[in-house]
Amino acid sequence: MASSHQDAVNESERRRWNDEQWTEAWPKREDLTNAATGPLLDALLPQDGERVLDVGSGAGATTLEAARRTAPSGLVVGADVSVQLTEFARRRAADELVDNVRFLVADVQVERIEGGLFDAAL
Repeated sequence: MASSHQDAVNESERRRWNDEQWTEAWPKREDLTNAATGPLLDALLPQDGERVLDVGSGAGATTLEAARRTAPSGLVVGADVSVQLTEFARRRAADELVDNVRFLVADVQVERIEGGLFDAAL
């Protein structure tokens, strides 16, 4: 169980990541994080059939690429505290026809993530 200090920190982060201004600024941030996606997944080497958890999945770009690499029989779960970014990620997955992925609004520090055991986490 999280301490009261941890609860306060998590609540602060939930507020920050669900702030409209932060969500609107996401595309610029995503440009920066996308630069790391290829090397990260090349190091992780997700394979067909594996189950992967993406912690702090944001708008889902890395999560979707991991899902493509684990297709057709793998599953990737993206978890993020931002409701807006999780909804964006769900729309993106539907638009890109990636169906071996799920996105959850969750704080992995304190919440159980359905779909585990995972072969890898990123």
